[in-house]
Amino acid sequence: MAIGTTGIQWLDLLESEFDKSFVDLDMLIGDIDDDHVEIVYAARQKMTALSTAFAQLSHKAQVVFENSMKLEVCYMNIPSI
Repeated sequence: MAIGTTGIQWLDLLESEFDKSFVDLDMLIGDIDDDHVEIVYAARQKMTALSTAFAQLSHKAQVVFENSMKLEVCYMNIPSI
């Protein structure tokens, strides 16, 4: 299997795992008492920062994998000398 295709599949799996963990953490934070509003707010801000960073990283990795797939296709179409 081509590296680009494997990378895209790997990225999809990681995104799915991240989403599940993010939702679980959000639900856990939602269970904190109303007395700790500041902690909940700070935690959600940090979660937003983590989510943004992960989204940017995922997008950049997807571009790399897609470019790899394009190069692999070009390489396969070059006749051997």
